[in-house]
Amino acid sequence: MKHFRKTTALLDATIRALETDLGVAASKSPFGAVPSASLSSNATATTSAIKSTEERKAAIPVAKNENSENKEKFKVKTLAEINSVAKDVFERLDFRVGKLESVEKVPDSEKLYKCKIDVGEAEPRQICAGVQQYIPIDKMTGKIMVAANLKARKLAGIPSQGMVLMASNADHTEVQLLRPADDTPLGERVLLEGFDLPQDRVPTLTNKYAKIIEDLKPFMLTDNECRATVDGLLMTTSKGHIKCADLTFASIS
Repeated sequence: MKHFRKTTALLDATIRALETDLGVAASKSPFGAVPSASLSSNATATTSAIKSTEERKAAIPVAKNENSENKEKFKVKTLAEINSVAKDVFERLDFRVGKLESVEKVPDSEKLYKCKIDVGEAEPRQICAGVQQYIPIDKMTGKIMVAANLKARKLAGIPSQGMVLMASNADHTEVQLLRPADDTPLGERVLLEGFDLPQDRVPTLTNKYAKIIEDLKPFMLTDNECRATVDGLLMTTSKGHIKCADLTFASIS
């Protein structure tokens, strides 16, 4: 009987610890009333278990640069579940893997970089990126993700033939490049998991669809592992996912 009382008291302590961990109200013991002597002898074990739970909760790291508002609305989805508008717009856009070949500051601009980007074509593209205040010029290197079929436009009088995709935190005080794996072929089209699309170049958007990427932005977020998604479905290449450095549930634009 003594061992039974000790066991049930320890089980009660474990249940209380789990309830504390989950943040739910304490339930009635499934073992009925336990004699006071037994409760007294196991008080230390109960207190220790609860303390251990609190310590474990305190030890859970808070995600760096997590956008809590986006986290609340984020949901992992399959291709069949994603928003039809998001799927249609993604198919019309041509997201490609590019590589920053050269970057320079635009004169008289505190925002713009003028970038030469290799996207697997005969010549590098010139694309302007307004991230001077967020990303040092020496960090503007390597492989990135580019929207390659947007209509060309001038920024500060400089022609720009596309858009560099970035992730940003809630108050837009930190911006990070979206990166494919280093061994991803230049010019490869970025897809959605399970959504097979041809690798052929997508024609430049006409005036009718010139701003269609704006329709996709509300659906583009990073997940809890900093991976780029569209309405909860991962963006991918033949070599893996697209990621930023450490912004979780971040907006992408």
